[in-house]
Amino acid sequence: MLAGYMNDLVAKLEDGEGMSFSLTQTELRIAMMIKNGLSSQQIAHQLFISLETVKTHRKNIRKKLKLCEDRVNLTSYLSSKLVTD
Repeated sequence: MLAGYMNDLVAKLEDGEGMSFSLTQTELRIAMMIKNGLSSQQIAHQLFISLETVKTHRKNIRKKLKLCEDRVNLTSYLSSKLVTD
């Protein structure tokens, strides 16, 4: 079921292969949670991981999406790139 959900997420990426192939399944899941407005603390709680782990995933997502500038809001960027039904 999770694999199907992840495939649906990947299929809905506006940028197609660029983002889907660069992010791991966990990073895609966290990216969708960020896009949906969850805080890092909420994500950590829901996934049963530490806050520092979420922060590391966020940092890796930003790096893989080439968002090295702090001026770019990750939530806004993901909202414009991830398409949902």
